[in-house]
Amino acid sequence: MTRTAILIFCLSFFACKAAADLRPAIKGVICDAETHQPLGGVMVVSYDMMNLLTTTGGDGSFEIAAVKDRRTLPGEERGRLAPHSDMLVVKKNGYGSDTLNIFGPKAQREPNAIVMDTVFLQKQLTR
Repeated sequence: MTRTAILIFCLSFFACKAAADLRPAIKGVICDAETHQPLGGVMVVSYDMMNLLTTTGGDGSFEIAAVKDRRTLPGEERGRLAPHSDMLVVKKNGYGSDTLNIFGPKAQREPNAIVMDTVFLQKQLTR
């Protein structure tokens, strides 16, 4: 009986320690709208422009890790994402920016990630 109680306690302890995902990882590719070539060095930032989440690699791809069910930012509550955390902004010098809705129609849900459709950024006209 004592062994069973200890086993149940240990299993429940480790089950509680494993944080559930509030939001799976986010993946995507950013390309030049004219040439359709991948864009490296594109900044992927939070909607409020306060947090740089990641930067695209040379192949134009990015990945943002899953958000676990624990506090990560001031003002967040356990079990709830921060306001506008479903929105991302992608921007690069010399290009216009774009806002992405990770739960919108241009996002496909896979078992371990949300995969965004390819994003095409327009070059800004220089004077």
